[in-house]
Amino acid sequence: MQVPVTMKISNETIQIITQRKQEIFNGLSCFLNDVYHISEIEDVLLTHRHDDEFIIKQDLGRPTLAFTSPKKEAIIQAIRSSKARYQIAKPTNITERVIRPNDVPGTLLNMALLNIGSDDPNLRLAAYNLLVALSLIFNFDVGGQLLAAKGLCIPANNTNFVVNLSERLAQSEPHLTQDFLSEFFVGFSKSSTPLKHLCLQYMAPWLSNLAYFSRNGTDNQNQSEKTREIIKSLIELTAKENEMYNAIQSKVWQTLGKVDEITNIIIDEFVQYAVHHGISSMQSETVANTIVTLSSINIRGKIIAKLRQFIARTSLNSTRTLTENPVWPQIAALVRFNLMLSFNNRHVHMFLPELFYVISILVATGPPLIRASIHGLIVNLVQSLCTSMPLSEANIKRLNILLTELSEPNFRYFFGLNNVSGNAFVISQESANDMPDTMPLASLEKIVQALLEVMICGAGSVDMSNMWRARWMGLVTSTAFQNNPAIQPRAFVTLGCLAREEVDDDLLYQILVSLNGNLSSDSRYLQPMFWLAMSLVQIGHIPIFPSAINLLHEVLKTLDNHCFFATENIATVLLRAREPLETVAIKMDKECGINYNHFSFAVAATLLKGLKNPVTKTGTLAVLTCFLDIASKGVLGERTNKNIIDSSMLGYLAALLPVSAKNADMRELLWLCGIFDTEVENSELGTTYYKIFENLDIPDNQTGLLLISLMVAMLQTAENEPERLFLYGFLSEAAVALPEVFALVYDSLLPKMSQIINSSETIPILDSVQSILYTVVSSEGQYGSRQNAIANGRINQMPSYLEEIGFINLMECGSFLTVTKEKMKINATYASELRFITKLHPLRILDFSTPFP
Repeated sequence: MQVPVTMKISNETIQIITQRKQEIFNGLSCFLNDVYHISEIEDVLLTHRHDDEFIIKQDLGRPTLAFTSPKKEAIIQAIRSSKARYQIAKPTNITERVIRPNDVPGTLLNMALLNIGSDDPNLRLAAYNLLVALSLIFNFDVGGQLLAAKGLCIPANNTNFVVNLSERLAQSEPHLTQDFLSEFFVGFSKSSTPLKHLCLQYMAPWLSNLAYFSRNGTDNQNQSEKTREIIKSLIELTAKENEMYNAIQSKVWQTLGKVDEITNIIIDEFVQYAVHHGISSMQSETVANTIVTLSSINIRGKIIAKLRQFIARTSLNSTRTLTENPVWPQIAALVRFNLMLSFNNRHVHMFLPELFYVISILVATGPPLIRASIHGLIVNLVQSLCTSMPLSEANIKRLNILLTELSEPNFRYFFGLNNVSGNAFVISQESANDMPDTMPLASLEKIVQALLEVMICGAGSVDMSNMWRARWMGLVTSTAFQNNPAIQPRAFVTLGCLAREEVDDDLLYQILVSLNGNLSSDSRYLQPMFWLAMSLVQIGHIPIFPSAINLLHEVLKTLDNHCFFATENIATVLLRAREPLETVAIKMDKECGINYNHFSFAVAATLLKGLKNPVTKTGTLAVLTCFLDIASKGVLGERTNKNIIDSSMLGYLAALLPVSAKNADMRELLWLCGIFDTEVENSELGTTYYKIFENLDIPDNQTGLLLISLMVAMLQTAENEPERLFLYGFLSEAAVALPEVFALVYDSLLPKMSQIINSSETIPILDSVQSILYTVVSSEGQYGSRQNAIANGRINQMPSYLEEIGFINLMECGSFLTVTKEKMKINATYASELRFITKLHPLRILDFSTPFP
């Protein structure tokens, strides 16, 4: 409903007068005249509902006023000018207190209770009469304890009466709590010391009511903010009133410690207060000590959870060190809080894994004060375990020994305290200055090992120890895979120490990939990581193979993304990186029967077995395709014949071709190699062999022998007709193109071909076999008679030729079944040696000393 009004704007007021009389009660009407002080106006704003509409926003949550006028621009300008003049002219030393109508009962009640404790008998009587009036006007439930009487004599010692009355009113009138407590601070600040004690006593019963303003359903944001302001004021009061410290702890914080609904607000405000004043300030120490008064299982759990949340937030804006992170002050404050709570902790078993996680992430970080706090936290935890847990005499004795060791200089060195005197309670300029984060990761390993021993000795049972360890490992794992250079290395070292027994394959894969992904392009570890991955693949152990394959894939992609192969091919780059590892790598190659001088064939022979296991097949295909893709990019721009596949790609391609025939994607595979002019139809690969041999660059007989031998090896493990069709078709081409080389493998093919002739009904395969036999028979000049071959000792001579070029095991590379346990152990030993040569020792979980199943 719109009401026509007249608006008058002066220097300090806005007067609004209705132009018509407004009905107040039935039959009673009058003109309304509202006057608003300019300080009550928050802003004047335009709206988009009507062209001439504007609104006046009042402060303190009072209703917004809407007006319509063709002179809105002039009105808005006049109001804003008046407000600006008022702000300039207003004295800066005046603190305004605006008392709203709904503030009156709580404000007056606090005034009355405070002044009943006055030394002036007349003031006591006036305050009592005010209480009586308030109970009558606002209908307070005081249980008949108040009655006005002329000449009433009220003694100065009336504390019990005041406190009892306050307790009753706190129970019956909880809605007055926030106003009552807000007024309490005004009266307290102006009172003498005896009256301050009285204030604390009659105020304490109201603190529990703050829970009422924090429960679900109280949707008034102003109430929540007012509760927060009350907590802030209580913190300020605690820090300033040193003489009343014990009384405040007893009356205020012991009471608030039992109000679970506002513990989050209290912790937040404590942290903000400590951060605002500085972690080494007396104010920060005051709130840290006050945390002890609040101590409960709920408070302890929430403070530890809050510290973990801030540690996790460092990953959102990661920095080189934790002390450079924006949330480091909060982390430091919460470390101090946890130190205070750790002494004589009767519930240490409930949060031990979480605290050990915090220690492993923050040890030797920040200024000496925080380093000493982390050290003190461990000492307190071990002491609490000894005094609160039902442990055996042997375990208590071992924990006592550990307590002694923890404080020895050599152990303090691990915490970065070797050159720092004092302890966690020595606060000085020196103890507050940041120190460089130069802790060796080996020191962290020593600390984690000590914590593990504490965990084993401090648990009441093996089950509890395992539960603690699993929880700690879970927390570390959640941190290790966040891109955070400040704490990620620590997480990996801790994880390596914890994961000494059975490790899930997925976890192993994630660790390796994550570590590789964080290596920079100029890291000395990036290229050796390739050979570490290859050594893990060469072990031939199926549980390790998938993780090793995925690591190999990630390393390749990272090297390619950093342009390592932009000017040199894969073999040149990686073999150069292999030179420092030759002493071990050559031994491993010899054991596996491969030679990396023929790089693509060595890679193919190593990976080939992965194509025949459902667990490893997908990853192996991806890696071989990645090799082929990188190799093809390196040669496509250099070759003159655009329809020839370079010899450096033959090993990768040979391993993929039979699979592409089965998967009906050979056309795309050839495109990847740069062969775009092809007649291959994927849909017909199951019944038709398309010639490809003429597109291959085979520079010498060694390359030809490796290529044909690899195809024969795959034929031994071929599982379906499309694969066999391609392989026999390819070999039939090879028999014509390279008769001298093919003659070396011919006799090893005879048993398979005889089996095909006797059992197969697939005409295209039979045609290919027939073509091979026809070529051999019709080319007597090239192959010679079988009798001459026997006489010349050529039959079964292929293994010796392969051995001569370093591929003695090439014919057995297609299956995991050919890898014996003894070979696995030997290869694992070499891989472990290779790991130490590359100095990738933080990967503690790659411990191959355990027996293979």
